[in-house]
Amino acid sequence: MLVFTDPESDHHTPSLETANKIAKQFRGTSQVISIEATDDSILTHFKVDKGSLPSVVVMDVDLMERYPFSAQSEVVFYDEEE
Repeated sequence: MLVFTDPESDHHTPSLETANKIAKQFRGTSQVISIEATDDSILTHFKVDKGSLPSVVVMDVDLMERYPFSAQSEVVFYDEEE
């Protein structure tokens, strides 16, 4: 999972906190990578629109498929303690 954030935006810290929770939940089975969206070529490569940040791209590395989600996507986070 690639997490794209703008380090100058208010969403940066909360997005990283959520990414860290997800990384802990899926430790050993998946990788969560944070990418500061400061390079337009990286955004273009992963088809992420700078106006939709924060964004997440879930990748299936075996199939080389990408599944993008923007901040407007509805995401449900399940806490292990619940």
